[in-house]
Amino acid sequence: PPPIAIASLAQAGCLSFELSTGARSLFVNGGAPGPADPDWRAASRATASHSTLCLANRSSARLVRSRMLEELIGAAPIRFPQRVTVKHGRESDGRVWITAGHDGYLAETGLIHTRTLTLSADGRRLDGRDRLEPPHGVLRLKRDEPFAVHFHLSPQAGCRRVGRGGPVLIELAGATWAFAAEGAAVEIEESAFYADFSGPRRTLQIVLRGATFGSSDITWSLAAVEARATGIASTGSADAGEPTTVAAEAAEA
Repeated sequence: PPPIAIASLAQAGCLSFELSTGARSLFVNGGAPGPADPDWRAASRATASHSTLCLANRSSARLVRSRMLEELIGAAPIRFPQRVTVKHGRESDGRVWITAGHDGYLAETGLIHTRTLTLSADGRRLDGRDRLEPPHGVLRLKRDEPFAVHFHLSPQAGCRRVGRGGPVLIELAGATWAFAAEGAAVEIEESAFYADFSGPRRTLQIVLRGATFGSSDITWSLAAVEARATGIASTGSADAGEPTTVAAEAAEA
């Protein structure tokens, strides 16, 4: 979190990311609402409004409730995470990667969230890994804690499942992307984009849901579907066999 003096608008989005293709946004965060929509400010600051993992239905940062502070800087500042680590590099084949972790959930659950993102040299495939684990050794929680990995879509993007258990197809400006995951259930849910100039807008999000007993490993990928498959995918029915095959091959490429 930033210093108190500028923390009134800070958001609990640690390890969140945004992704664009060309000049268009594909994955986004909720963003900050404008001055005309102050009622949405608290929701927009929550971890669940960002493209990152949310553990135990809590945000990775906490609002500091202090009347004096809120009057001084205009809104409640945030605390936590206290420690954020980051490494990044480039492989010989041109792939670039970043691995980061934070302790925003450590005090309440004993777990660290670590995320690795790897982007192919041509920008047509993104691989991700989200891990929950204790900082040292092995931990068995007293009860399983729910987690949700959010991927908020731009209001200009659409998505749908192809076949039972198949990947999610994301369509944006005539291009199609296949999203697949392991280690959690894949859902398509409603979302909101708060930063639009016209006010909050409805959109969609892909959510990976599961529960952790003390250690979880969720892997996911986003891959561009070849142009020859785009027409098939956009015109096939939801349970058609061919689009599922094409999208699955793209996700595994």
